[in-house]
Amino acid sequence: MSIDRQRFGIDRKVAAEFPDELDVSGIESAKPTEDLLDEDRYMLTEKDVMGNVEPVHRLESLGYSGTHSFEPFADALNG
Repeated sequence: MSIDRQRFGIDRKVAAEFPDELDVSGIESAKPTEDLLDEDRYMLTEKDVMGNVEPVHRLESLGYSGTHSFEPFADALNG
């Protein structure tokens, strides 16, 4: 996997491996970040205000083919 060294302020090459599992959820709430709770975590969608879709797609484009563990904790999803 290639790391954008300039973006992360890394001045030398580093070795990186894919994680075994991606734990993902999305947040569509307009609450300030410091007020967010597990209750605000829903399925990951393009509406996610935390920007979690982009890194997931990036890892997949780099060859990640491991498990995706969806972790939406909002009570509304439990019916």
